[in-house]
Amino acid sequence: MAFFAPLLGGAGGLFGGATAVAEVGGATAGAAAGAASAGTAAAGGLFGGVNIWQGLGLASSLFSAIGQMNAAEAQASAYEMQATNALIEGNQKAIEYRRQGNQVLTKTLETEAMIRAKGGAGGIDPFSGSMQTLADYAWNKGADEYYWAQENVQFAKNMGEANAAGFRSAASSARSAGMFNLIGGGLMGFAKAFS
Repeated sequence: MAFFAPLLGGAGGLFGGATAVAEVGGATAGAAAGAASAGTAAAGGLFGGVNIWQGLGLASSLFSAIGQMNAAEAQASAYEMQATNALIEGNQKAIEYRRQGNQVLTKTLETEAMIRAKGGAGGIDPFSGSMQTLADYAWNKGADEYYWAQENVQFAKNMGEANAAGFRSAASSARSAGMFNLIGGGLMGFAKAFS
């Protein structure tokens, strides 16, 4: 059991230079203290005499910084998910507006067909005069609504892309903040441990 004395001395020296070791398995207190001093010289110089409380404080700072980094990464992932959802939502709205535009064209064709059929049934030339004027009016109104719907298609896509870009920017900022917290926490822990 005498071989534990240098280990205990070395561990003590690692965090504070402890040199007093009780007699272990037949080794005298003086011999144990000598072994502890040797361990202190070897291990204590490695960390500049950091005691156990300073070591625990350093470890706590590092674990806290790593936890903040992980939280920032989770937040960044959530923002990226929101960016994807924003694109999907924008595309869904665009599809809806495109569908509305197609419905307008269908309705316009139905209106024109009805105008021409009524004109033909009444013995009027359906492709000239007042019948043509009514058909042109229906097409003009229908075209206005159709182009409005097409503009909304592009607007919905642009809004989705803008929202997605905003969420991606927030994700990047969250990652940067996490990295700075990790570095800052680590440096703060080292500063406290070695001050």
